[in-house]
Amino acid sequence: MFERVVFTISCFALMSGVGSPAVWSQGLLIGIEAFEGRQTWQNLTRFEQAQDYIKNLDYDWMQNDSLGRNAGRLCRYIRLISEGRESLASNFVREFVDTLDKANYRQLYQFLDLELMDNAGQYREAVKRYALDSSHRVFQLSQLPDEEISFSDSAIGSQLYRSPFGQPIAEVQINGRRIKAWLDTGAELTVLSHRLARQCGIKSIANSELTIGTTTSIELKSRLAVIDELKLGEVILRHHPVILLDEDELTFDLDTMQVKMEAIVGWPAIRQIRLELDDRNNRYRASKSEAIGGKERNMFWLGYPAVKVMHPDGQSLIFVLDTGLNDTELKPNIYHKLSFDNIRMDSVKVGGAGGFETKMVREVENVSLVVSGLRFDFRELSTSDIIDLVFIHQDGTLGADLLNDTRLVIDYPNRLFEVFDD
Repeated sequence: MFERVVFTISCFALMSGVGSPAVWSQGLLIGIEAFEGRQTWQNLTRFEQAQDYIKNLDYDWMQNDSLGRNAGRLCRYIRLISEGRESLASNFVREFVDTLDKANYRQLYQFLDLELMDNAGQYREAVKRYALDSSHRVFQLSQLPDEEISFSDSAIGSQLYRSPFGQPIAEVQINGRRIKAWLDTGAELTVLSHRLARQCGIKSIANSELTIGTTTSIELKSRLAVIDELKLGEVILRHHPVILLDEDELTFDLDTMQVKMEAIVGWPAIRQIRLELDDRNNRYRASKSEAIGGKERNMFWLGYPAVKVMHPDGQSLIFVLDTGLNDTELKPNIYHKLSFDNIRMDSVKVGGAGGFETKMVREVENVSLVVSGLRFDFRELSTSDIIDLVFIHQDGTLGADLLNDTRLVIDYPNRLFEVFDD
């Protein structure tokens, strides 16, 4: 009997989400077409707790005039974040957070503000504002040289490859050495093997050990390092922070297949650029993001990059974007919003950096999602209980299967995620 496999390459200093079954050749994504229905962001679900309306981004409820002062402030703050206006959100909350008399609100704002500063690379400012000690990952990143970004008229490469599991792979240049790197929006930091780091003249930083969570219960030990120059397409990143892992932790044996990774370009690089992945033509382009007007922002970040998705019936959904995950998956929160007829338990092999484990998961048949104006019909999706977003309720994770026979544009500076079927 065929054993189904979950595979994601994402690595995190806190935790990472599990993937869904490896279907690079199984065809769980069975249809893509333009969606002609209403695409207004709306919640059609009634919740028992008031906070659930906030955590599910029910904007109509969040504008309720009967909300108290504290709840009203929280609604405004979360809405600003979910609309991709993090700077406004941070400025807004810093006007009053230190004077709050309710400790739970104050701690929540400080926690979320630290998340936003981390994503923005404001490590030194975060250490100063929140007095982080030397054991904190953000403190360790604050000790590194400031990263610099520039752009070239010519690209280091444009060929797009796919891993045996379906993840996108691109040719990049690290300290002058050309290598193939996996592109992972779900990786909290860029990752290199110790072997490749040595070949590129990169040394780990003393006293910079981090514990890395993976897709399984396995935890890994890593060290911080700095790439002097990383070239990706037209993008040049200098003093780019990375974590180093042993080669064995980036090598995967599955039946007759062995997969080896040397490098993973993570979210801190991808969030600064416009990344276009074209599966039909096997091409990619990494370039400078130019300001775009007239398009509704559908991306935001709270612990993970998130995308606003819809069900064809109009229910709004919140999905993480993880190109390191082989296939789209669901999260338990979606069962509060949608009803599914065919659900069963199944055993799958879950794996990523560090190895594989077997888990029982819920499998749902015939699931449809509307992403960037396109309707995706899936024959079957798995459900993972591991949640990636902080505070916001997550309904699922968009995986690399959305790239199959499409063109994806990840333009986080404009807070845009677009899918084209052309």
